[in-house]
Amino acid sequence: MPRVDVTLNGRTYSVACEEGQENRVRELGRHVEGKLRQVLSRGAGGANEPQLLVLAALMVADELFDLRAELAAQTAALPREDAGVADAVDQLAQRIEAIAARLDRS
Repeated sequence: MPRVDVTLNGRTYSVACEEGQENRVRELGRHVEGKLRQVLSRGAGGANEPQLLVLAALMVADELFDLRAELAAQTAALPREDAGVADAVDQLAQRIEAIAARLDRS
């Protein structure tokens, strides 16, 4: 299993990932590092490292929740027949993820 070095707040962490996901993990690390920089620019420089990482994680979670709400609003605004297609695609995606998870375990 490949390992990728991710630098957060000046510290390097070695992270295991699936084969072929190395660039994605690096990209995610850069995103989290950007959130840490935002936290620090807002005057949280006195916080210890775990607190900084928690604040950055909360910022990422906030983004995720906003995007989910936006997606739900857009889905709700679709004409009913399009919403049915969106539901079917969502169910299909869930089935594909479940199959992939089972394959990963075997």
